[in-house]
Amino acid sequence: MTATTTPMAALPSAGGDRPRNLLTTGVALGCAGATMFFGALLAAYVELRGHVHPWPPKGVKLDLYLGNLLVITMLLASLAVQWAVSAVLRRDQRQASAAFAITAGFGLAFLNLLSYSASRADYGAGSSAYAVIAATLALSVGIVVAVAIGFVILTLLRVRGSQVTADNPDQARAAAWFWHYATLASIVVWYAVVVRK
Repeated sequence: MTATTTPMAALPSAGGDRPRNLLTTGVALGCAGATMFFGALLAAYVELRGHVHPWPPKGVKLDLYLGNLLVITMLLASLAVQWAVSAVLRRDQRQASAAFAITAGFGLAFLNLLSYSASRADYGAGSSAYAVIAATLALSVGIVVAVAIGFVILTLLRVRGSQVTADNPDQARAAAWFWHYATLASIVVWYAVVVRK
């Protein structure tokens, strides 16, 4: 007996085109998770403020000027990142690169100013319940902004390498969305800690 061989049906090849807006959707889900984290921190802040007297503790002086500068820096960076997305969609690689670089520069300025503000605080991070929650909120905003800077720099490199273009702007949009989220987080923390006290 001879064995007859029949051709085997091949499976379709893997891969293909990546679904559109996949990165933007991932960023939106990440921002939702970060919102829950910030919500929990702010709820703890409000709860402590209602039970610990005096709030903030005596001797704590909040610098409104530095807090306002932090927010203005993030708002200017939001304008720059939106300019970058617009330039990507207009196929202007030079303007997109410049705008992403300016955004990263504003982000680094924000982190520098946040570090300076923390160094001027006249209390230690663990000296009171207020100090613990305020330092945690400031550190959390700093981490979100640092991640946003990394995302923007990666996007800048991909724009320079012609991988982020008007035909494939998903990463530019996702970077802008994440930057806007970082801006919103910094504004909310500034309002809760500096304005409302």
